[in-house]
Amino acid sequence: MKGYPRFFSPLLWVTLASLLITGLFLAPGVLVMRLEWDVTWRLSSGMRTWIAAAHASFAFVVLSMFGALAAVHMRAGFRRQRNRTTGLLLLSAFVVLALTALGIYYLGDEKFGVWASTVHLVVGLLVSSPLGLHVTAARRLHAESQANRTVPSARKAHAPLPEETSPHRGLGASP
Repeated sequence: MKGYPRFFSPLLWVTLASLLITGLFLAPGVLVMRLEWDVTWRLSSGMRTWIAAAHASFAFVVLSMFGALAAVHMRAGFRRQRNRTTGLLLLSAFVVLALTALGIYYLGDEKFGVWASTVHLVVGLLVSSPLGLHVTAARRLHAESQANRTVPSARKAHAPLPEETSPHRGLGASP
């Protein structure tokens, strides 16, 4: 992504993957505790606490990175009118995830807590689809724009490089 340090994109992908993985580890516990389903496997209470803390930490990092994405990536995409549908779908999904996460932790009413947990789990599982669509559409648009670039004329292609016309051809070269 243009306008970001080299580490930004890999860090975003690793953090999103870590968020998904920790969420998947927490899902059986949610099904047992909130929805009262009978699940054969779930984390022990000690592990669940550590995984939940890791999940929340990754979520904070992703929310911070979304702030950085809003400043450059999202504004540029909206201005260029590119990937608006999948971008808005992703933005909406992450807003719902953030709000339901607050609900999971802070809603005192049991019904609202169950509702927040269920919505958070479902949206968290489904968010990879619009993310995949967004990335696929972006790559397609990038490939199309590369293919549509005009080929430089033959004269421009064979124009001498600045160093060839300069009396100083480089460091250490004789004039």
